[in-house]
Amino acid sequence: MRCGGNHLASMCKFKEYKCRSCGKVGHLAKVCSSKQPAEPQKSMPTQKNASKMNYVSGGKLSQSEDENVKREDDSSYSLFTLLSSSATNPYSVDLDINNRSVAMELDTGVSLSIISEDVFKSLSLRPPLELTSVKSTTYSGESLEILGKVHVIVNYEGNNCTLSVIVVMGSGPYLLGRDWLQELQLNWKKIFQICSNDKLKELLHKYCHVFSEELGTYKGIEITIHVKPNTKPRFFKHWSVPYILKSKIETELQQLQSLGIITLVKSSDWAAPIVPVTKLDGSVRICGDYKLNINQAAHIESYPLPKIEDLLSALAGGVAFTKLDLAQAYLQLPLSDCSKQYVTMNTHKGLFEFNRVPFGITLALAVFQRCIDTLFQGSNGVIVCIDDILVTGETIEEQLQNLEVVLLKLSEVGLKLKQQKCIFQPQKLST
Repeated sequence: MRCGGNHLASMCKFKEYKCRSCGKVGHLAKVCSSKQPAEPQKSMPTQKNASKMNYVSGGKLSQSEDENVKREDDSSYSLFTLLSSSATNPYSVDLDINNRSVAMELDTGVSLSIISEDVFKSLSLRPPLELTSVKSTTYSGESLEILGKVHVIVNYEGNNCTLSVIVVMGSGPYLLGRDWLQELQLNWKKIFQICSNDKLKELLHKYCHVFSEELGTYKGIEITIHVKPNTKPRFFKHWSVPYILKSKIETELQQLQSLGIITLVKSSDWAAPIVPVTKLDGSVRICGDYKLNINQAAHIESYPLPKIEDLLSALAGGVAFTKLDLAQAYLQLPLSDCSKQYVTMNTHKGLFEFNRVPFGITLALAVFQRCIDTLFQGSNGVIVCIDDILVTGETIEEQLQNLEVVLLKLSEVGLKLKQQKCIFQPQKLST
């Protein structure tokens, strides 16, 4: 028998394992018949190599387990943190042990809680080590060298209690086992939230290019402005602007040119006077006063905008939300070449054609809503309200899955988000 299990030796998954007792290959130490001692295990698995195969259970210790913990007899306790290269983040709990902050990894496969020798030595109030006959092994049968047991004062969210913990040689993960779970009233909601925050950070890092400062461009589409038949071109001179705004307007014109949003042209049959709008930060946003020409001449595109009742109904049942803001909204939609003349802007620095859908034209709102709705058609937990994208889910995990779908689609078509205006996972959203 290689491991003590009820199966053929040739079918045992431990047949290639090296015994920690006699050093021979083919069986585990717990079923070794040799009396030759093996070298003691000098340290527990390091944090880097320990896998994160943890699970959470609300169950208590069985009566037999509870008695074993109290007696601390010669039973061998299994340590179910496997050795692997998994990068999955563990569930962890932040608490104070003798006034030292420690993040302990939750592991319901461990009967007794464990800290490393390094953590024990770093305690400001270091209690004396007590001898213990408890033995601990990993899942594969590797023994951990136990230095002893100590009683420590554990503070968790303002509540103190005195608990015993096993100290093992070396450095490694600090495991919160079932004995401490029985005593500590853990804030599971907070624990899961911390874990979801880590996943959110990974997601934002993966799609960091979607939040870049460069201007996005919706790939594969061009917006065409259709003018009513027999419409005569309408050209208007530029209006005088306050002298104090001239330098700001010139700065904005240069910025828009450098981004390829506008192009200086020598002449045009269409032109609307510039309209500068002062923003909260003191800069200006510029567009043409298109109500004088193209808004009267263009066919109006009809597309329904979402009602607040529809939004609230679609978001019902969600436990976590994310609000994404599309940077510069309409300017991410390119215009067809034949449409650029209709949105020419007349300024004190000359005539400028827009290469993107500008603010101020009537059809912009409906066209933008239609394009974004089409992009996310069929996506679960996603609601679009002009330049805001709302993402929700019935669980935090589902919300993160829906969020990744949204970021993936935005990445594929070349749209960009303004991260400063995005709100991630609040428990409620204000309108």
